[in-house]
Amino acid sequence: MSHRLTVVFPALDEAEGILLALDEAEGALGALVASGVLDGYELLVVDDGSTDRTAELVADRAEVDPAVRLLRHGRNRGVGAALTTAIAAASGDVLLYTDADMPVDLAVVEQALPLLGPAVGLVAGYRGRSDADGRFRAVCARTYDVLARRVLGVVERDVNFPFKLMTTATARRVRLRSEGALADLELLVAIRGLGLRVEQMEVVYRPRHLGESKTLSLRVLGGLALELVRNGRSIRRLRASEGHG
Repeated sequence: MSHRLTVVFPALDEAEGILLALDEAEGALGALVASGVLDGYELLVVDDGSTDRTAELVADRAEVDPAVRLLRHGRNRGVGAALTTAIAAASGDVLLYTDADMPVDLAVVEQALPLLGPAVGLVAGYRGRSDADGRFRAVCARTYDVLARRVLGVVERDVNFPFKLMTTATARRVRLRSEGALADLELLVAIRGLGLRVEQMEVVYRPRHLGESKTLSLRVLGGLALELVRNGRSIRRLRASEGHG
């Protein structure tokens, strides 16, 4: 069975590289359409209060490219809010959430799609060991994984890795509380709360070459840790509450 895929790109001040990202995404996904893996696709950019020309560039592209759609937040609300906005607007039956700097070659969608099934609600990527992204990000990611495991019992690795694939129907059963980066972790917990499994696959992570990195740093890690401790109890409730939504 072929699918129509919605790719969600939360975007904050990505003017330097957003058009290149869209070009690359269309190249990879166009090949999957040509080979019959996909019926079609859309690229859904959620501009999250950018102060540069991100929204303008995407809007201009959308006028001439029907595969590209732009949604806008009037202010910076966070990646969780962007994901919630995109889920409500998605037209595809399958949804992929990733970053606007194209950290993953979208050709891997071909390997990820068959992992979805009646019992699998989410395919979550994790960083391959051979990546050239540097030791610092890997240490930050592992530290956050340890915190997530201790506070919530989450066993998945690299929980904030920017590759999350699910059916749109499943995504719409999840109600994210966090508007920020804690949404990645909330999503994992909520999927299990629906009685579904999370399947993981190794994905090659490609370091950013354009624009400012918004991945894990000491500042971001500290903020995530504080938010996790403050909201751990409410997130744990997702395991039960989502199953009754």
